Amino acid sequence: MLTDLGLPRVPDHPRVLRHLVADGDIDTVLTMMPLAEIAAAWLRHWSRSSGEKGADDPDQWADDLWRSRAWYEGARPRLELVLELIRQAQNDAELRQIAASCLENCICEDEATLQWVEEEAALSPKFRQALTGVWVYDVLSPASFQRVQRAAGAELSNPRGRPD
Repeated sequence: MLTDLGLPRVPDHPRVLRHLVADGDIDTVLTMMPLAEIAAAWLRHWSRSSGEKGADDPDQWADDLWRSRAWYEGARPRLELVLELIRQAQNDAELRQIAASCLENCICEDEATLQWVEEEAALSPKFRQALTGVWVYDVLSPASFQRVQRAAGAELSNPRGRPD
């Protein structure tokens, strides 16, 4: 199959991974790549300057994963990958990027997710710090927004003003 598509035979080659993500074959990516390696690739991708990113970026597939509709369908280890990204983050800039690109896409009205946010924030200062960078004012009810804000221990961005 790989040869027919003009892709390298090495399964974890970046072009193969990018093809799999583009095709929505997330399960294959997850069997090939441990979450720690996905997180490392995503962080490498975002550590490059804009001029270094592009079609030749060997880690573009890891960012494409978060932009893939298939990543958000069904049971995927999104929350586990967010925690791994936060664990690997080396500085505030990386935590802000994780918040804006990954963490805020995982926060929703689901009670289990809100409890997860509260529990992780209680356990991890790095998680709380990342949480301060999410923009979720437009996807949460006022009550849920307040829960996330309390978990962050800081006011979250809310261009619409404070919820009641």
